[in-house]
Amino acid sequence: MTMSNSFILLVIIFLSLYFGYPKYEEYQFTEAVREELKTSQIEIPKFDGFPAEANIENDYPRQLMTIRLTDMRYEDIPPALRSEIRKEMEHTVCRSMKKNIVFLSEAKHEAFTKIFHEDQNSIKIVLRDKSNGYIADHTQRLSECSIFSG
Repeated sequence: MTMSNSFILLVIIFLSLYFGYPKYEEYQFTEAVREELKTSQIEIPKFDGFPAEANIENDYPRQLMTIRLTDMRYEDIPPALRSEIRKEMEHTVCRSMKKNIVFLSEAKHEAFTKIFHEDQNSIKIVLRDKSNGYIADHTQRLSECSIFSG
């Protein structure tokens, strides 16, 4: 190998490391965040004045939260309140994520945004009455929350 070929090879290796290593670090960081998401649990919401039990299943990239109101039957909930519950469920997940996002570094926020778009992460909330009867449900793709849309 001649001196000029050796020099060209060294320049190619140097440029590959110079431009490739930051991408590799970003990939490693994103994978670490993804692994964290696979084992994490979402926060169980509080229900003021409504005794409730919650169960959370993490089947990455989908999480299922089942909430059972322990003192109420479907028939006990006025129709107007049922409608309000459904509307409130549509905003609960994104509002909760927005409240917690302020604690993340910019790099972690960017990683979450990338992952939520790539993996199509979602949270489904199912609300049930005391006899485990269906009241309402809502599925929220996290990439559709305004804080992760970009």
